[in-house]
Formats: sequence, C-alpha cells, structure tokens
Amino acid sequence: MWTSRHLKLTLCLGAALALIACADSTPSSGSVPAPTSDCDQRRERAQALITEAPAACASDADCACYPAFVNCGGVTDRERASAITSLKTDGRDCGYENLEGQSFNCAPRQCTPRCHEGTCGRASGE
Repeated sequence: MWTSRHLKLTLCLGAALALIACADSTPSSGSVPAPTSDCDQRRERAQALITEAPAACASDADCACYPAFVNCGGVTDRERASAITSLKTDGRDCGYENLEGQSFNCAPRQCTPRCHEGTCGRASGE
C-alpha cells in the first residue's frame, strides 16, 4: 500500500531524474557549431576582401591563392589571401555558402598565383 511518504519519495525521485536527463542533453560548449550570425559575418568580411580594389603586385611572390569559402577560391594579394584563409579556418563549421545562403560545391583545380601587369591573378590556362 502506498503511503504519502512513498508517494512524495517517488515524485522527488522522478523530478530529480528529469533534471539529470535535461542537464545531460545539453551539448558541451566545445561541440556547439558557430552561430549563423558569426558565419554570415565571416562570409561578408571574406566577400569584402575579395571585392576590394584589385590586388596590386610587383611580382608573382606578392600574390597568393585563397580557399573556397564564399566562392570557389581565387587569387589576391598575400595579405588578403591570408585573411580569407583565417576566416575560412576559424569558421570551419560554416560550410560552403555564398552570401545568398546558396550552397556550392567546387571541383578541385590548380591555383598558381601570378602577377599580370601589376594585378594578381591565376596563371594563364587555369
């Protein structure tokens, strides 16, 4: 026969188990992906770096490739390529989307940065 003490004990035990289950279902901070707004900010910054004034150069050594992030990658000056690479590396959970939120998948291709008449670009034929 259930006494009021048994009933209280059962209710308390059930509540404690529910709290434990809820606490255990919360992901740890290390496994939570970057918030969408952070990814959007990274993409906007990368796009701004890509579309700034043409990447000036004096030699091929002034140019570098940047990875696919908001487009399929390309060539710009070393400083911007490094910044875009950092945005991509730090935002590795952001995926491949353009600024309109459309996913894209790029075919692998070679990237050989060249200085063409004072502006960074790909080697001819790429």
